[in-house]
Amino acid sequence: MGGMLLLNKSLPEAAVKLLHEMPAISSAVHLDCGDLMTWGMEGIAEVCHLAGHEVRHSVQAAIEENFMGAGEAFSAVCSRLETKPTESPQ
Repeated sequence: MGGMLLLNKSLPEAAVKLLHEMPAISSAVHLDCGDLMTWGMEGIAEVCHLAGHEVRHSVQAAIEENFMGAGEAFSAVCSRLETKPTESPQ
């Protein structure tokens, strides 16, 4: 996702394509697909945080359109990220 941001590519499209691959990845690595979706959304949210609110909302709408109910889950992940205290280097 970070690479897509740097290349100025469509983050909503990239996010949906990434999440569509989770069932195949889940089968290959023997992990729960729901967990992989959540972890994927956490990574997507990190990039959207850098890209701004407009991009975040576009990504959320695309996720909701393709995965019913997942847009709300993505929004919750983004909200947790925004309220997460920043870590200071040690």
